Amino acid sequence: MVNTPNFRHYVAGLNSVGSYQMSGIPYASSSISIGNSGESAYKVEFPYVSRTVTVRNDLATASADTALRVGFSENGVKDAEGNKYYFVLTNGESYTGEWRIEDLYLLSDSPTAGITASVIASLTGIPTGSVPGISDGTDPEGTADNWSGSIGIG
Repeated sequence: MVNTPNFRHYVAGLNSVGSYQMSGIPYASSSISIGNSGESAYKVEFPYVSRTVTVRNDLATASADTALRVGFSENGVKDAEGNKYYFVLTNGESYTGEWRIEDLYLLSDSPTAGITASVIASLTGIPTGSVPGISDGTDPEGTADNWSGSIGIG
């Protein structure tokens, strides 16, 4: 009987430098309807781990100044326990970041007005589910996705 070695198929992971050096898989979504700050956050779920992400507050009129909250967890954008783990984009403003994330959360900064947003991303070939979870107290195994529960994320 021949003893054959157990070969595994290589899959790129979060620390696979080459995945971030090559051009990414395009992702675009526009006219995303974002609810007011009293509603649930809008969750953008990427099919792969991101390389770069651009978020734009599509509200262009100066008469209705409504900021867009951008964060990396629902608790972060909801201002849970007084922690503001998000940044805001004012009317027509956009921001691009080099983030390795699976999810992005968007919410209006106004308690009465919703807005629209656009998200453009460059994705790696790294499958989702690769981002390690960090326990937030409700997940003792630390399997919460997308860096949830860590400092600065919420």
